[in-house]
Amino acid sequence: MNDINASARYVLRSEIMAVFNRVPISRRTGWKKFSNAVTLAMTDPDEPVDANVIGDAIEAYYASPDGHSEWARRCWTLVEDMVWNESPEAWQRGDGDRDTKWEGLK
Repeated sequence: MNDINASARYVLRSEIMAVFNRVPISRRTGWKKFSNAVTLAMTDPDEPVDANVIGDAIEAYYASPDGHSEWARRCWTLVEDMVWNESPEAWQRGDGDRDTKWEGLK
């Protein structure tokens, strides 16, 4: 995993907090993992992602059936998974990725 530059996280703290505040209160966990993931996404040298893009994708996910399910992904996992690149149609089942996650074990 990439090293997190503490000064970069400090400079981006208001943007990171703005994204974190878009996560439903009941889903806010893992602040350090979340802030690290957002910092990495926003400072990626090849393809930096805007905080609004991350926040919009997180809000859309948690507004979907998958985001309301008991199998919903944690907020920091959404950022690590680059949820902004996913198709919102994939979140309409309401069971998270439970079925596909265990598909190979059946």
